[in-house]
Amino acid sequence: YICGKSKARFFQKFIVKVRVLFSRYFAAMTKGEKGREAWKIEKCKEMIEAKVHFAFCAELYKLQADNHRYFLHEHPLTAKSWNEQCVKSITNSKSVFVTRAHMCAYGMKLDGEHVHKPTCMMTNSAYVAMKINRRFTNDNNHKDLRCGVTAQATEYPIKLKQCIMQGMKEQDELNATLNCIVGSIEASND
Repeated sequence: YICGKSKARFFQKFIVKVRVLFSRYFAAMTKGEKGREAWKIEKCKEMIEAKVHFAFCAELYKLQADNHRYFLHEHPLTAKSWNEQCVKSITNSKSVFVTRAHMCAYGMKLDGEHVHKPTCMMTNSAYVAMKINRRFTNDNNHKDLRCGVTAQATEYPIKLKQCIMQGMKEQDELNATLNCIVGSIEASND
């Protein structure tokens, strides 16, 4: 984790370099040979690390938006992180779109069965939000992720990746058009 002067230097470099910031689900399940108390302690440490991670991401999202750049944050719909104050402060912004997507609507499958995996995403790109807002209405015949296969469902389906890229392309085209209009208005005022 970055703190103090290192954090300030990181932010200065970050301002110059990143046009689109993408953050994914951050979690590590701790299973195995540990005793119950050791597992609770490890889980508590992970929760603290996750909260620090989300607070840091929220700072980066704000920085992106303040500099007219974009971000996309993804997490499972039922994740507790959506209730964190730092995340709520971003989702409550008028320039942020929160949308839901079902991974099966993008063709996600495990062992030949569709994976429902309801996912929530937030972005400050209207075009990305429109492209990724896709749900599957038939909830039958889906792979149950509670059977120890959740980790296998972390790779995004290619259709979702294509939708995100198409949304960014359309957002860039709109921005270029708006920049041309603003430039011509400014030139005519001189």
